[in-house]
Amino acid sequence: MKKLVIGASAFGLVAGAAVAAEPHHAQKAVPAISAQFSHAGPTNYDATFRAAARSSFAVPALPVGRNGQKSSFDARLGVPTFLWAPADDRAAATGPLRSERAKVEARARDFLRRQSESLRLTGKNVDDALLTEIHDTGRGAVIARFSQRVAGLDVFGRQLNVMMDRSGRLVATSGYFAPSSAVATASKVFAHSSAEAVAKAFADLGGLGKASDFTVSGRKGAFENFRAGSIRGDLQVSGSPRAKQVWFAQGERLLPAYYVELSAQTRDAHTQRDFGYVISAADASVLFRKNLTEYEQGFTYRMFADTDPVGHPFDEPVGNGYAPFPGDSYDDVITPVPAEAQLVQLNSSALLSTGDPWLAPGARQSVGNNVDAYVDIDTYKGQFVAVGFSGPTDGLNPRLGDFRASITAPRTFDYPLVAYSDPATTESRNAAIVNLFYMNNWEHDFWYDHGFDEAAGNAQMSNYGRGGEDGDPIHAEAQDAGGSNNANMLTPADGGSPRMQMYLFDGPLKGSFEVTAPVELAGEYPWSGAGFGPQEFSFTGELVLVQDGSTGDGTGSTTDACEPLTNAADVAGRVALLDRGTCDFVVKVANAQNAGAIAAVVANNTSGAPITMGGSNDELTIPAVMVTQEDGATFKASEAPVVVDVVREEATKLDGTIDEGIIAHEYFHYVSNRLVANASGLSNTQGRGMGEGWSDFNTLLLEVRDEDRLVAGNEFYQKPYAVAFYVVSDLYFGIRRAPFSTDFNYNALTFKHIENGVPLPTTAPLAFGQDGANNAEVHNSGEIWANTLWEVYANFLNDRRYSYEEARAKMQDYVIAGLKMTPPAPTFLEARDGIIAAAIAGGDLGDYYNIVDGFAKRGMGAYAVAPDRDSTDNSGVVEDFTVFGCPEGFSCN
Repeated sequence: MKKLVIGASAFGLVAGAAVAAEPHHAQKAVPAISAQFSHAGPTNYDATFRAAARSSFAVPALPVGRNGQKSSFDARLGVPTFLWAPADDRAAATGPLRSERAKVEARARDFLRRQSESLRLTGKNVDDALLTEIHDTGRGAVIARFSQRVAGLDVFGRQLNVMMDRSGRLVATSGYFAPSSAVATASKVFAHSSAEAVAKAFADLGGLGKASDFTVSGRKGAFENFRAGSIRGDLQVSGSPRAKQVWFAQGERLLPAYYVELSAQTRDAHTQRDFGYVISAADASVLFRKNLTEYEQGFTYRMFADTDPVGHPFDEPVGNGYAPFPGDSYDDVITPVPAEAQLVQLNSSALLSTGDPWLAPGARQSVGNNVDAYVDIDTYKGQFVAVGFSGPTDGLNPRLGDFRASITAPRTFDYPLVAYSDPATTESRNAAIVNLFYMNNWEHDFWYDHGFDEAAGNAQMSNYGRGGEDGDPIHAEAQDAGGSNNANMLTPADGGSPRMQMYLFDGPLKGSFEVTAPVELAGEYPWSGAGFGPQEFSFTGELVLVQDGSTGDGTGSTTDACEPLTNAADVAGRVALLDRGTCDFVVKVANAQNAGAIAAVVANNTSGAPITMGGSNDELTIPAVMVTQEDGATFKASEAPVVVDVVREEATKLDGTIDEGIIAHEYFHYVSNRLVANASGLSNTQGRGMGEGWSDFNTLLLEVRDEDRLVAGNEFYQKPYAVAFYVVSDLYFGIRRAPFSTDFNYNALTFKHIENGVPLPTTAPLAFGQDGANNAEVHNSGEIWANTLWEVYANFLNDRRYSYEEARAKMQDYVIAGLKMTPPAPTFLEARDGIIAAAIAGGDLGDYYNIVDGFAKRGMGAYAVAPDRDSTDNSGVVEDFTVFGCPEGFSCN
């Protein structure tokens, strides 16, 4: 028996454009997102390259790494972006300094001075640089991280990271400062005020505010916090915008500017926008824009989690038995069984060395030092006047029905947590809040000792004097009413609270597709629905094959309804039968509707199960379903009229708030964004793609367990793993084009498949996107990065030197160190080099080969070439499968 492929998309999780358009020869597509809510806004923008020609600077002779690795140089910036240490470099003598931290800083500054010619710096640049963090977990690489400062102000997005081994020997530097020539032209002239900058940013988002509408309400560090007055228009300011003076590097100039963070929401709460800006203080122009949403005795929690002191969450609400995929083929029918939630008692996870508690001893609600969790359901949404409420509705608004979970007994949160249950009950909502609170705290502990601590920019109300900016716990919003089939994470710079929004998902398809005539075809047939148009319906009618009279779509088909129908008179009042083709599903269904059809039945154009059709068009009022290619051919070949009776019933929603894989994915968006240029670094297409990949990989770290090796055919962790399979009811693909696997028979995607227009391989089943037209979309390219990290991790898991726990800890160390060495607006290969450099700094040859083998296997080998950092289609990929050689200083005999 073959399964009926169903599911729901996640805007913050899947490739939206890829699901809206029809992929060629795909087994399945993920359906469209709900049109309820939008995080839409202007596109990301960076004026850094505006003044620089592509060949502004000649590539200088740069040091070659210990194992012959080439440093990276950006000809438009005129600086190296990843600089390997010369093979003969030695640790600097530091003299009698008082602390190990002082020694690390002194060595790092000495390295920068000695490389100042290559880095285009002066001694003053190095002296003025602000040390923001020293990464030293007591093992592996030591990293000193600096931000550029000129005349007492930060240079936006300009940071340098210096990596050393345990002996203090330089391994590499990454990132870049504005060159010394730019510093020489700087003048501290701020012709426009910070309030004007906030108003300009708000106007760019679509707001109508002016500078006088924004008044300073306080200060925190370098930031001014603002209060918004009465704002005209539909778009309203949410929370407290903030701004600080910075320099913005552009070509050979440093421009006075303001860095601004603000959130806005329409009055009907339909649209939420959260952006970071750099606004010129000279002419108030927009220089940079980035969407910040990518999305004592312990207490006792009822959770899908282990009851040991670590409290490791289950893979999903259906437990740990479905990752890796337990079947033999992607279309095997496997019905998950809900897991039984357990009472877990923790003060904090045993993974956290500090023992910092999640909750204070007398806490009574789901709000602690790391996380504030609540439902953002807005019960009275659309009735604000009736309840006397006006203004934006994001966040905790008790007057609108929002609430935190309260204890059910002393130090206990015990609400029934049940998979596939109705999420709208009060107990289900409380259970969802507890799950979200627990998961965010557990992820905090999971990453803390690997280098994502206070100084690195993690989110805590109190930082206990350990560095960084405090006052920024995560706002975790369960069952957010602003949308569906979605999740997202907003990440401001350190000191601003991240916000995680979890939504409800459409449940499994319910209903039937039955042929009632002719008698020889009578019976039920497999079918799938659409993410657009009516979601509940019943219709009976005769099928009529459409004719559109055009082959202009290049397929040669006249029956795919990609053009207006020429047999409208025949279709009117009947059910339009049409073939799947290359145009959007919503286009073909609209053409059927315009011809007077009462419904549309789409025949798949590839063998296998019918897919769930994606797209968005609020004007579509007729139902749309899909049948298999084979059944479509049977209907078309029938000499007698084919009459169908189709019913789609309401399905129980599934709660993304209890899908641990989605929570893990969203949590790591905040980690990767904070660690690369403090929320502003992953602004380019490759950076955002890797952001999705790092997040998928965090879900894999949650799912992969020691006992998985006992699953038949998974002795080397080679079977397929899926991300977020609970909410989309797809154990094999989850929400991605291919499952994650080290076996090319399950996942054949390599580095070249981040580039638009490169067809995907046909040697393994795919869910969608076969033609490769949208490979550069950030979730699609992120799959490649995540699966490459999975190759690396599998090498550690299969390394007999390590236990499972040791292998996982090693991988976490390298992920965090690699992120800290990832420059702003990174390329795939610069991020790769950050991880490789961490292995060299750690001095372990086996780890080094585990890493370089994994990257080479997926095409990111020694001679690979990445796209330009500002490419939007990721063009110019050159794959290479050559493994890097032995690093200098290692014994490789």
